[in-house]
Amino acid sequence: MSPDAEPILSEAETSALLHAMHESEVGGPPVEPIDLSSPERRVRGKLLAADKAGEAIAVDLSRAMLRHTEALSRVEIAPAELVPFGMLVGSLLPTWSIARMETGDGGLVLAIADDVLTSFILDRRLGAPLSSFEDQGEDRLSRAELSPVDRRVLTPVFRDVAHAMGDVAMSEVLPNAHALPPTPEHEPLLVIGFTVQPGASSPGRLKIVLDAAASRKLLPEHEIVPRLPSTVESRSLRQGVIDTEIELVALLGETESTVSELLSLSVGDVIRLDASPASPVMVFAGDQIALQGKPCVHHGNLAVRVNAILGVETKESR
Repeated sequence: MSPDAEPILSEAETSALLHAMHESEVGGPPVEPIDLSSPERRVRGKLLAADKAGEAIAVDLSRAMLRHTEALSRVEIAPAELVPFGMLVGSLLPTWSIARMETGDGGLVLAIADDVLTSFILDRRLGAPLSSFEDQGEDRLSRAELSPVDRRVLTPVFRDVAHAMGDVAMSEVLPNAHALPPTPEHEPLLVIGFTVQPGASSPGRLKIVLDAAASRKLLPEHEIVPRLPSTVESRSLRQGVIDTEIELVALLGETESTVSELLSLSVGDVIRLDASPASPVMVFAGDQIALQGKPCVHHGNLAVRVNAILGVETKESR
């Protein structure tokens, strides 16, 4: 600011503003800063990418079920969500199967199958016929917990789930939720849910859980490349623009007036404009000057004869 420039605020206004800021700091509620690098913010930004990745995982999950259980399964995806670690652990039951996996850079991945899906996979791999599931449904569930043999039988299935997710290595099927790695209770986790229904049997559920590191590794940001319109679309758009009607306004001149002067006008008064009769008339399309011309009469109507095509100046820039 130059020494001769006038300040935006007077000295009294500046003092009042500083006083108000001081009062706000002393008596107002504390201001909590936003940590832009927090895990929750990073994980929340992956929700849309998780929904997209879930579509591909669902296809591989259906193939894995067919390969390991010889049953065609319908797999449906639920919208991805953010769940704190403590809430996730509190929802797990002893009869659910939990597979621990890791990404190449150490990110944590969990695959969790509920008791219905776990029981179906185990019983089918141990030779139970499909007809028994259709007749008894959830009445088959009799396991109180998973044995070491159960976990070993489930391992190949979860290994295929890990393969479907990309750079993920299968670690182990955990004996229970207490074997999960120590994690802060409020640590945000990204959960992709699937409903798996093998044939006519009862549907089960599978969850794939990613921590912040795993979601960053497995769900990279994809640049959205805009699609160029085809020749037919371009021609249609051009024709639509050409056929669009717009309003043209011819400006004969301008003047300034006070409110009192405006209210004192009566019929027959003359308003003097700042333009002479020889001055060119500006024709506006919206707020942009499109044409310049001279006033004239055409077939008994007041008209403007176009002398120049402009289209480069707006009302605000004049």
